[in-house]
Amino acid sequence: MSDLILLPNIAIPSSRVLQALEKAGLCTIDLLTLDVFEIHRRTQLSVIDVQNLVRDVIFALTDTVEREQAKTAEERYHEFEFLTTGDQTINELLGGGIPIGTLSEITGER
Repeated sequence: MSDLILLPNIAIPSSRVLQALEKAGLCTIDLLTLDVFEIHRRTQLSVIDVQNLVRDVIFALTDTVEREQAKTAEERYHEFEFLTTGDQTINELLGGGIPIGTLSEITGER
């Protein structure tokens, strides 16, 4: 049984959604950390169903935050300001540069 039913204040998803999550072996933490399209790929649920489910989980876990203020990690990423590396190609590979106010680790060959 999915651990979603243990969340307070969540509208229990349909049995079809719960079965798809169970079959894919996904739990609440996966819904918060995986990309919507990765969850869609693993569960074969529609993207809209996955987006609604992720949003419902976020709302259930953020009872002090108003619904309009709750954002996914992807939505928050687009709000970052970026520090340029001085190289346009590297900036593009990094998604705009180095995000300010975050911890970034850049690795590669010696």
